[in-house]
Amino acid sequence: MDFKQELSKNALPLLIIFALASLKFIVVPLVQWQDTELSETQQLQSRLSKSQRVLENQTLNTDLHDRLTPELARFVDIVYRYDLESNFQLARQQEFDSLAAEHKVTLNSVAWENIKPLKELNLIRHSVEVRVEANGFDVLKFIAVLNEKPKLTITEFNLDIAGQGDSLGLYRGTLKLALYQEANDGY
Repeated sequence: MDFKQELSKNALPLLIIFALASLKFIVVPLVQWQDTELSETQQLQSRLSKSQRVLENQTLNTDLHDRLTPELARFVDIVYRYDLESNFQLARQQEFDSLAAEHKVTLNSVAWENIKPLKELNLIRHSVEVRVEANGFDVLKFIAVLNEKPKLTITEFNLDIAGQGDSLGLYRGTLKLALYQEANDGY
């Protein structure tokens, strides 16, 4: 009977201990599990709503894609891909030399100016001054061919004519050209 008396005497503290143990080992883990489940459910709902918005806007996205694709193709047609400045300029100078030889034009000089980064467009502008000399008809054909190239722009040109007679004469001139290239992260 000692045990029963001790138990009845300490019933309240034992009841409190039992209640606290129940809270610690049953109720608290249950609440934590519910919080975890609730958090996961909210994340899944958020993902679901984002996916639903994407699906709802799919026709708009498709329309925008269809409109931007031709613009991007035009951009590719007028802008050179990124390359090191020296490689880019050497390649363009070789193009100029080849074109000049094809049209019987002498390139007296090709002078590259400092590049100009166009950060807002993510482009680099290359400017080059080309001094040419040939008979009039050949120079005019050369200028016309350059003008037809979508990736370069003739920004200025000056021509001097000498020896005009039965022919168009000898033309000497300066052409200033602008070429655009995609920028690298460094520009």
